[in-house]
Amino acid sequence: MQKTKIIIIISAILILSLTSLAYASSYDVEFNQINNALLVKHIVNLNQEETLTFNIPSDASSISASPEYTKEDNSITIKGKSIELSYLTSEPLQKSDNGYYFVDNVGFNSDVDKASLKFILDTGSFLDNEHIYPSPTRIETDGRQIVVIWEIKNIKQGSDMPIFLTIESPSSLSIITWIMIIII
Repeated sequence: MQKTKIIIIISAILILSLTSLAYASSYDVEFNQINNALLVKHIVNLNQEETLTFNIPSDASSISASPEYTKEDNSITIKGKSIELSYLTSEPLQKSDNGYYFVDNVGFNSDVDKASLKFILDTGSFLDNEHIYPSPTRIETDGRQIVVIWEIKNIKQGSDMPIFLTIESPSSLSIITWIMIIII
């Protein structure tokens, strides 16, 4: 009888552990560079319904969200378990001599098990590997676009992650650089 109780308790603990892993919360942010602007997408999956407030840039336009949202000044409030928000902005991109600087601070307004932040460079743009902060988890490419990825785990509400990277535009490349690319 005692052995049966122990087996039942251990089985219950294992089932609860596996169930919580299957429903782990996640927060994904994608910054997709389109010329001198960004299409920003937030996808949040929570363990339970919550009300989240997102601070958006003052120039944000083409705002889309699911479920319904309310907007007050530069804040978007959405209540849900699965939340999606997207908008266009150019505010985090700052023009440089050779392209752009991307400067942003991603804030997490809920505890999440894992987060993925992606920056997708415009087709033909280059990444200055010496000027990326923090160091990315990985950098990928499909041959046309470069994707910088940061992955973090066990994020607490109120945490934030500052991001900086330097993007070199194809038009900013000098003639000598183009000749070297063609020769190689």
